Amino acid sequence: MAALSCGVAAALDDIVEHNRQNRGAVCLSAIPTDILMWSHYADGHRGFCLEFDTSKHPFDRARQVRYTDEVPTVDPLDAADLGSMADILELMMLTKAECWSYEHEWRLVHGVAGTAYCFEPSALTAVYLGSATSSDDEARIIRALDGLSVSLYRMVHNYRSFSISPEKIEL
Repeated sequence: MAALSCGVAAALDDIVEHNRQNRGAVCLSAIPTDILMWSHYADGHRGFCLEFDTSKHPFDRARQVRYTDEVPTVDPLDAADLGSMADILELMMLTKAECWSYEHEWRLVHGVAGTAYCFEPSALTAVYLGSATSSDDEARIIRALDGLSVSLYRMVHNYRSFSISPEKIEL
């Protein structure tokens, strides 16, 4: 019995690692005004943030990340109680360390690594330009938004509170 459970545990570890290497994830945040997010993920406030209607495909399938200080484990003897392999993969792909909780992250997990998610233009509701986005990049984004019903904002620093907030740009 012990050899069987070790074999099951090894097989489960192999499956989880294989899926970790061969699946893709789109990482999204529920908070567009977090100054750390702009600093970490938007090239020092030079990038931009896209806002989507979460009732539209594929964003309607986004799952909220859970934050904890313990790495999830799956006991192979209890794996049947968790349900399908998809449930186990979800547990592994939707759990992060508590220190990242400021991200308020949601994820879309794709079945094939390196494959882009496509979305209808109507799913895009707003674009937020970083406070340091260049005028050339801003002009390119405005051209790309031509004809779409999308709001455009520029993030503005409030140095008295170490925060940023969106300021609407009229198109």
